Amino acid sequence: MQIPILDGQYDLLESLLWDGQSLFLGPAHMDRLQKAANFFGYPFDQIKIEAELHQHCSGLPESPHKIRLLVDKDGVVTCQSIKISSVSQPIICRLAEFPIDTNSPFLYYKTTKRSIYDQAMATLLSKYSDFEEVLLWNQKGELTESSRSNVVIERGGELFTPPVDCGLLAGTYRQYLLQKGKIQEGIIYLDELPTVRSFWLINSVRKWQPAQLCVSG
Repeated sequence: MQIPILDGQYDLLESLLWDGQSLFLGPAHMDRLQKAANFFGYPFDQIKIEAELHQHCSGLPESPHKIRLLVDKDGVVTCQSIKISSVSQPIICRLAEFPIDTNSPFLYYKTTKRSIYDQAMATLLSKYSDFEEVLLWNQKGELTESSRSNVVIERGGELFTPPVDCGLLAGTYRQYLLQKGKIQEGIIYLDELPTVRSFWLINSVRKWQPAQLCVSG
């Protein structure tokens, strides 16, 4: 399936972990990037992209960095790096004020067009300052993801993450954990969140981050 490039004012995006020696889950990121390129009709030259990544990372120190890999509508590749710093834990989260539109392709493919996430965050920031992440949900009252991570909860001694069909990005680390049998898919309803004892935000850059839901008004 392919759709028009729309306004073309966005790049395809992958965020990778450079651990000082190699790129974590590099092949999985390339596979996801290719799927996005096919969907949006962007050029995809894997040899060129991997060469740009190698050249960029070869100049980095042997310490963890987040690599932002961008591919624009003309196939131009850009690599940016940010040193990974520690963050306070748990990550304090609030629920978005409004549900997402699960028909938007920008939920399922990673790009720089992040209006869905930015608007959810901005709406909350206009009312609260006691949180760091926003949790999104759909019209059925099902939890989907945060603005930068997938979500995992503990339920009955097992770990669950929402299915992609709920309206979310299939994270590479999420897929890795599913393949390893560390987590499994399961719908998470908003009304069960008060009973959840533990939950985490996961992504391929920071991996597991303990999180906490703030529900005060």
